[in-house]
Amino acid sequence: MPYSSPPTRKGVSCFVGAFCSFLALFSFWALTSSVLDLIKLSGTSKWHAVDGVVVSSQVRPGCKNLSNYLPSVSYQYTVERREYLGHRIEIGAGACRSKSEATRIASAYPEGQTVRVYFDPEAPDESALDVSRPAQGTIPVITFALVVFGITFPVARHNIRLCTAPRAGDA
Repeated sequence: MPYSSPPTRKGVSCFVGAFCSFLALFSFWALTSSVLDLIKLSGTSKWHAVDGVVVSSQVRPGCKNLSNYLPSVSYQYTVERREYLGHRIEIGAGACRSKSEATRIASAYPEGQTVRVYFDPEAPDESALDVSRPAQGTIPVITFALVVFGITFPVARHNIRLCTAPRAGDA
């Protein structure tokens, strides 16, 4: 079996820099997406409301494991004689919940029930049932993304500088 030398300090810096860059970019994307949700929520005061009908209401497993659940509600509504199908309960990142909490939310929207649907008059396919507050997961996502970005960005920057610096004697 051939002998392989241990990774060099520069190689480790390159790996750490690349890994932290990926985490920083991912957290920046999550942060941007959640802030855009909050901006969208602030614009919902201009949204119009119509009556709609719940066509499906259920609880499904969520967040990549079977111990957390998401309420899933579909509703139909009509704007200017055109029918739309909506799925959003709240604006923002939907958070996984306990089965009892997800069941409580889904049961508030039984199939066949008439519901108030809020929609964007400039894009009627954008709708939600509750526009009074951001979805439960939005603020925690912003907080977590800020912490991760605040840690990984400086680490990535430092390690990429080490990785790209010329070695002594390369001049």
